[in-house]
Amino acid sequence: MLSRTANGQVFLCNKCKGVHLEFNNLSFNLPSKDFYEFASYFRRLDGGHWELVNCGSIFNRKIIVPVGHPHINMMLSKPELDELKRLLAVAVPRLKVDALTKIDFCNNLN
Repeated sequence: MLSRTANGQVFLCNKCKGVHLEFNNLSFNLPSKDFYEFASYFRRLDGGHWELVNCGSIFNRKIIVPVGHPHINMMLSKPELDELKRLLAVAVPRLKVDALTKIDFCNNLN
């Protein structure tokens, strides 16, 4: 376990050497390098700015993040984005530590 909040957790898997992020009802399974880039993107994301840009949107959550598919986006509120940033901020430095306890999390992924 690298990091945990009320709505999410980050694991390092001994089997696939990947980083697994669960946040609300979303799951991301990333190689370490991609996880660093993912975390860096969210650390730089200005939630207040995007709430203003999308204030006229009918959606409840105004922070819209593309996830690589043209028809699917991640939707966040400012408090959700702040929690995700906290989750990632703790996980990134711990991922760099070599003495982590690793778990075999991939056996549950299908």
